[in-house]
Amino acid sequence: MEQGKRRMNTIDDILRHFAAATPDAPALSFNHVTHSYAALDRLTNALADSLVKSGIRPGDRIAFIGRNRIEHFELIFAAAKLGTISVGMNWRLSARELAAQLEDCAPAIVFAAQENSALVQAASAFLPSPPRVAIFDDDSGDYAALVSNGDTAARGKVAAPEDLCMICYTSGTTGTAKGVAFTHGSLWSIFPGAARAWGFDAASVSLVCMPTFHTAGACWGLLALSQGGHDIIVADFDPDLLVTLMAEQGVTNSMFAPIMLEQIIAAIERRPGTELPALRQILYGAAPITEPVLARALATLGCGLVQGYGLTEINGTITILGPEDHVPGGPRLKSAGKAVPWGEVRIVDPDSGQDRPVGEVGEVWGRSPGMMQGFWQRPAETHAAITADGWLRTGDAGYLDAAGYLFLTDRIKDMIVTGGENVYPIEIEHVLAAHPSVDAVAVIGVPDAKWGETVKAVVQPHGEAPSAEDLIGWARERLARYKCPTSVDFVEAMPRNASGKILKRVLRDPYWSGHDRRIG
Repeated sequence: MEQGKRRMNTIDDILRHFAAATPDAPALSFNHVTHSYAALDRLTNALADSLVKSGIRPGDRIAFIGRNRIEHFELIFAAAKLGTISVGMNWRLSARELAAQLEDCAPAIVFAAQENSALVQAASAFLPSPPRVAIFDDDSGDYAALVSNGDTAARGKVAAPEDLCMICYTSGTTGTAKGVAFTHGSLWSIFPGAARAWGFDAASVSLVCMPTFHTAGACWGLLALSQGGHDIIVADFDPDLLVTLMAEQGVTNSMFAPIMLEQIIAAIERRPGTELPALRQILYGAAPITEPVLARALATLGCGLVQGYGLTEINGTITILGPEDHVPGGPRLKSAGKAVPWGEVRIVDPDSGQDRPVGEVGEVWGRSPGMMQGFWQRPAETHAAITADGWLRTGDAGYLDAAGYLFLTDRIKDMIVTGGENVYPIEIEHVLAAHPSVDAVAVIGVPDAKWGETVKAVVQPHGEAPSAEDLIGWARERLARYKCPTSVDFVEAMPRNASGKILKRVLRDPYWSGHDRRIG
């Protein structure tokens, strides 16, 4: 797509192009507020201008903490126009977890919703130099003042594709949160192919209900805007309200975690006669869909279903299972699909780096122009994750069939996906191991009908065993709620190999017997 004589290839190009081409077309809606492309362009000009006047400089980080809201996208565009880097942060973190991320990226300013101001204040207490904080939520607040005091005609800096644009945090296998850094070019590179694959165009009305502090929410919203479409942003997942919203607003595209999709289906089933005629396609990910849910989806939604598999580090999706393979009992349903048109997938022996034959299990490697530039200020970990020729080591195990479909079998890194959130056992193990009554601990994911997986701690006690409630409470004081164990098993001794390493497969296997696929 062209902007004058210059090809669009940065995030700020989106507004510059569509504010001129379709100025009155709706861009963002949230609650009862809608911004046209022209209005959004003027607002973000003013916001960027005020931030410059307040001392923000190119390369600075601008953080956002809160539920989904229209201001997050305003900040993403303002940051792009400034040459700064937007950083979305999970409002569900504990104060210590948030402090670690704030210390890591050192934002020049943190924007937070009023409901999250206490969390930011508590996190700041752990920092040697607390960040500047601006609060949303009322017309006389800090954010409103920045918007009203800026010049709506200020054009800001023109970004280059190689400039850093966004950081999204993902917990690493070391238990330390890592910032995944994207350039304008890496974000933009997936938009043309993804728009074709998922049916986006200027008439698209996209529901943004995945958290925008994840790439799943932020990049999903940017994808529709890159085509001149309209984003409907929602802060909270209420399936009944969302079904009403989808019908009234003519939503064409949406992304859900499987647990969310099942609840949307149930909401439609509770309302006989509900139709969503505008709905073209739903993308889901983080876990496979079950056949009963698929049958209900096909009966109620009347649209194409696409499963996506990927990681934050690769900017979301690297394989997709298309609508043609969403057939109950079909041979491909248990797969994660084939490589996206803009990416590549290999199965590799993780020790030798050699490709595995068709049908043989190895580590899944992916490559895409949308991949991260690297982990923020972590060159050694970036080098460990990305090969010299640009392949990302996913840490997932699987195999390719003769037709190129990817079948996932396990996690080399032991990551747990619960309700669409990635949880790394080692982080929880470090917390539980600090309990005085714990001698050894292993955290595993076990099947859960509602969340796909849930967190279980297996504990070898030191002396008298603590109660499960005591350990769960200990974790809740130190970790985000979704990371905490929902159950605890006690054992006299952990199964270990000759080197003394705990054999998590031995602990997991009894729970996964009869389940065809362990990861999404």
